[in-house]
Amino acid sequence: MLHLAGKKAQAKGYLKDDGSFVVLKGSTFCAEETKSCQGFLKERRAELLSLKQVVNGKFTQDVEFNSPSSAAGCILGACFSKWQS
Repeated sequence: MLHLAGKKAQAKGYLKDDGSFVVLKGSTFCAEETKSCQGFLKERRAELLSLKQVVNGKFTQDVEFNSPSSAAGCILGACFSKWQS
C-alpha cells in the first residue's frame, strides 16, 4: 500500500504486477492544477470528473493508472516524477 499526501489531497493505492497503479476509492483529489500540469494529465483529470470517478474531490471507485507517477500527477494536478514506497 502506498500513500500520497499533498497540500490538498490524500490518496492510497497499490502497484500491480504489470506496473500499473490503482488509486483506492475515498482518496482525495486536488481541484486546482499547477502550471507544471501536463496536457495528458489535464485530459485524464477531466475524464475522471466527466465519468464521475471523482466527485466533490473524492474518488468514487478504485481507478487504475498507467503508473504511480501518472496517478500522483492526476491527484495533485501537477507534474510528479518521484515516488517511494
